[in-house]
Amino acid sequence: MKLTKENQQEAAVLLSEKSSMFKDCSPASLALIVSKLELFQFAKGEKFLEQGDISEYMYLMSEGEVLRYREESGVEHQVDISPGGNEQAPIKPASPPRTLQNRTVDSSSSSSVSTGRIVKQVDPNQHLATINSMHYLRGDPAYSSAVCTSTICKAYALSQSQFMDTLSTRPPLAAEIITSLQKEVREQKNALRTPFLELKHRKDINIPAVSVAAAIESYYRSALNAMLNARLLGTKAALFPNMHVQVPARVVYINGFKGMRAFLDRNVRPEEYTYPSVVRATVAVGPGFLMNPISSVLEASNAGHKNPESMSTRWMRGFVPRAVREVIFGIGLNQLSDWFEERWTPYLTSKTMANAAGSLTAGVIAGYLSHVPHNLSAYKLMEPHRTYGEHFRRFVDASAPDHIVPKSLPPRFRNYARMTLAVLLPRGCMIRTTQIVGSFMILNGTIGYLARLDQDRINRAFGESSSVPVVE
Repeated sequence: MKLTKENQQEAAVLLSEKSSMFKDCSPASLALIVSKLELFQFAKGEKFLEQGDISEYMYLMSEGEVLRYREESGVEHQVDISPGGNEQAPIKPASPPRTLQNRTVDSSSSSSVSTGRIVKQVDPNQHLATINSMHYLRGDPAYSSAVCTSTICKAYALSQSQFMDTLSTRPPLAAEIITSLQKEVREQKNALRTPFLELKHRKDINIPAVSVAAAIESYYRSALNAMLNARLLGTKAALFPNMHVQVPARVVYINGFKGMRAFLDRNVRPEEYTYPSVVRATVAVGPGFLMNPISSVLEASNAGHKNPESMSTRWMRGFVPRAVREVIFGIGLNQLSDWFEERWTPYLTSKTMANAAGSLTAGVIAGYLSHVPHNLSAYKLMEPHRTYGEHFRRFVDASAPDHIVPKSLPPRFRNYARMTLAVLLPRGCMIRTTQIVGSFMILNGTIGYLARLDQDRINRAFGESSSVPVVE
């Protein structure tokens, strides 16, 4: 659609004030670019840019909100390049873009080629209102997908052919654009920033890689468990008891966590529900609850020296607090590790280091938060004849002895103070945290490393080379 005089004035302002590519261009250059623009309009849910497609247009947002997301290694990340971006409502896919004069789009009838994701908005009132400007010069594949999430979106579009013609007819424009982009590189750092619980795994798990990682980790976990139980109960036990039970159970357990997470991510669409946050939380805690029975078998394998009950009875001891622990473990292993890995990536030199840093950070948090339920489940497993109240009092006595609280406090406050200290600084916390940190690093590191080896073999088979895509 041809631009009116009012449109031209608006486009010139957007180019000079909001576009990282054209903000330092001269008035004459801006006028020439504006003369080449077309005005496009998109309905809510309309995807006008698809990751990997050949880039034909650069878009300059005039009205509305746009969400962008990128898939890497089967995980959909949110592209955070605009300051102060806000999370948006659910979105649906729609048809390719058309100009204003041809608009008859009904987003509710769009096909389900791809599902929209809740991602960061590109706000026209903020800096960086241009989309796809860094990839369309040579027709490179688009870095990310872009979807309209407001009732209507309007954008000024500049085609690749028109832009190249403009560069050839006005040589100073190239230098002006370079100057603009140099400033932008100094001022901005692009990053993938997905809100917690919204990272999605889009690929099936690599079962052989997960199984190898789980088998290795089972020995580490067994030894640390024995050390932790000795610390809590004062009774030493074998470091690797019943490994013929522990190893296969651990393999099933970890494959269950990873596989269930991938299955739920592929098949559950939280944005389609009235309360998407509740659905996301349910999806996050679900694997922990469902894998708790297998975890109970693993724990019972370590407790035969203290609890003479048969395995069929012993595995149910401490089941409830263990379920809480497993939920924390599952969220830490899956969502929290990925979330921290995403945050560490811009600051580290390799994917392996970011994976290790993310696993370490998530492990510290998960290990600390899961310590109290772990202690209660361990006490109950070892001494099932005692009540949970008795076990908690024992836990408080071990973690916060009476002599560490000033005797000048009233008895009731002294008890509250001891319980608070026991929960905040529990006995054996360092061992438990070390166990979880090591488990996360072994599992995520081994899985990631083997997956990358597999991907490299595929790339070599097709004659492709590994490369890091340029973020726009």
